[in-house]
Amino acid sequence: MTILINQNLAGVGAGTYTTPTLELQDELADRLSFQLTFGAAGGGTSIDTYVQTSLDGGTTWADAIHFPQNTTTAARSVAGLSAVSSGAAPTAATDGTQTVNTINQGVFGQHWRVKYTVVGGYTSGSLRVDSAGVGLETP
Repeated sequence: MTILINQNLAGVGAGTYTTPTLELQDELADRLSFQLTFGAAGGGTSIDTYVQTSLDGGTTWADAIHFPQNTTTAARSVAGLSAVSSGAAPTAATDGTQTVNTINQGVFGQHWRVKYTVVGGYTSGSLRVDSAGVGLETP
């Protein structure tokens, strides 16, 4: 298991934030699972959380997962990604604009991060994204 983000939301204002990049160390890895845990929060309006990957060493980023939008109620969501996607049509590469609660199967690069957009300033709560799979770790 690897923690991509474990953010206390107290004092986090409106804006868009990204986590440090994690690198897939095992080039044979082709599946990753992610879990978002949102702790009951106060003061804010919403948070959009994207798991993103880069195919060019971190120069550009593409949304792979857009978790369900969180507001102030505690929630937990899970999603899995596979590099093997049968019959998937090309998809527009989005960076923080993927449709809510969707997965882009087959979008699977060497570098990973979380991008989250906060609307309203939170006074409490937490945001955590964990990943399980082979080889995802800090470079």
